[in-house]
Amino acid sequence: GKGLLLALRSTDSPYVDLSSGWNSYFEALPSRTRNMLRRASRALAKQGEVAYEFVKPGPSAIPALLELAFRVEQQSWKGRAGSAIAQREDLRSFLLEYGRSCAFRGDLLISFLRLDGEPIAMQIANVGRNSYRQLKIGYDDRYSRFLPGLQLLLETIHWSANEGLASYEFMGSREPWTRNWAP
Repeated sequence: GKGLLLALRSTDSPYVDLSSGWNSYFEALPSRTRNMLRRASRALAKQGEVAYEFVKPGPSAIPALLELAFRVEQQSWKGRAGSAIAQREDLRSFLLEYGRSCAFRGDLLISFLRLDGEPIAMQIANVGRNSYRQLKIGYDDRYSRFLPGLQLLLETIHWSANEGLASYEFMGSREPWTRNWAP
């Protein structure tokens, strides 16, 4: 048969090696980053009850949980730019179907940072084969001064280390914001 082979150059995908455990990873973060997150966490706690939620849903719970995550993401610059998942039917449909597929294998994790019960940050991840793979992230811009996306990021890395996962993968190209997290 005939075929077409494409070889494309790409940058490395940033990841965190969790083999040394949570404490080693956390202490290796730049002190400025750790201090910034501690201040943001204390400031957010003054606003109300803060809770982290990690859900490995069954297939029937996927639509409601993913739609909630999509709504959180839409409350950011992505919503204003028209690039949020909720505004792109093709991506929304794909993620709903992919989410169901992952859920059947027990590999889907949906995480939220909640303030007084309301989600203000979210992550959608695949957590199979001894690795956390970050698929989508988002946060509500109204709370940006509290760094909700970064607070949830830190907690999902902590969760991954506690679960004994070997790595935390950011998926995609190396971006400036990932430098502190995945050197």
